[in-house]
Amino acid sequence: MKALSSVLMFVGALLLFGCAAPHTRLMEMPRSAVLNNPQVRAGAPVIFSNRYSATNADVRIYKGHLQKSEMIGNVGGQPVIYNDYIDKFQLMNAFGPNDPKVVGRILTPGQPYTALIVVNWGAFGKIYDIYSVSLYPTKDAIRTVWTGGRGWDSAYVNDFVEVTGSDQPAYSQLNLTWTIYPNEIVRRILTK
Repeated sequence: MKALSSVLMFVGALLLFGCAAPHTRLMEMPRSAVLNNPQVRAGAPVIFSNRYSATNADVRIYKGHLQKSEMIGNVGGQPVIYNDYIDKFQLMNAFGPNDPKVVGRILTPGQPYTALIVVNWGAFGKIYDIYSVSLYPTKDAIRTVWTGGRGWDSAYVNDFVEVTGSDQPAYSQLNLTWTIYPNEIVRRILTK
């Protein structure tokens, strides 16, 4: 019986302390260790999140506040994305709004950035939208955001970027190419 009560106390302690949200366990450090140590530098965590199952996104981060035309050019009538970005990652489609995909990045405080976000529909590479977000991170990371839709995970961040996709694809934005085959035309005539 003693062994069972010990196990129950151990499990209770794990549930109480091990599953606590990260913001309840802030790290402590002497002020002198931060101010007098050049090895310790501030980092600005930025969270990119996608809550949509029908869309995913390619994210590129550039230094400076740029216009979309400064990141996308034209070569022979085809749009090209300039590759002088400092970071690139893919934000996959989520299982749904309650299970978002989350990618975190650490940026340098005081440095302006621009995130170019190319939203793709499904796995077919059809472009749903292209837009940019300006970021100006600071050394303070005191904003708490939930990184899980069910409220299991939280993080202290400097900025939070929600990708604007959709679970209802807008066909007018997808630039779909429809192919009509001859046998389809014959089938339609016979079924009328």
